[in-house]
Amino acid sequence: MADDVIIQINCKHFLKFVAHFRSAMSYLTLLSFFVTLFCLVARAQNEDPPVENTLLVFHKLPTQQTFSKRGEISFFDAGTVGRYASAQALTEKERKLLDTADGIYQVKVEEQKSGREVTSFVKSCLIEASNLKDEIIVHLDDANNFFHFDYYTEASICLGPVKVRPIEISLR
Repeated sequence: MADDVIIQINCKHFLKFVAHFRSAMSYLTLLSFFVTLFCLVARAQNEDPPVENTLLVFHKLPTQQTFSKRGEISFFDAGTVGRYASAQALTEKERKLLDTADGIYQVKVEEQKSGREVTSFVKSCLIEASNLKDEIIVHLDDANNFFHFDYYTEASICLGPVKVRPIEISLR
């Protein structure tokens, strides 16, 4: 009933606008505008609300045997930026484990609703060289289901320990 009242009010306003525009072209333009507006409103009311997807993020340091929870990524649709919530920061001891020359840092992403898991890795020294800055890009299929992720660190080369050696400089 309330929808009928709103439509009647809009029709009265429509008729007032039509009275101001006498030419047929203006009338058709105005009519097409209101029809388009009506269709957009009707379409928006029929759409399902977006569903929030959650991906669990796990990681494994070079000497660890099992993955531990690193955080969660939440998003609504493909093409949107997700939110990342960290579970806990690395301890100083864990951070030192990253600074090994041949160590591998593994990241696993698991879709909560399907249980699908995908794993990626980088040299652990890249994480340390990036000062723990990394990026996860999530790929979804046409139905917004998770199927892959890309994992990057800010650094592309590992920083080894700096070796200082004395040199002699003679000034003349």
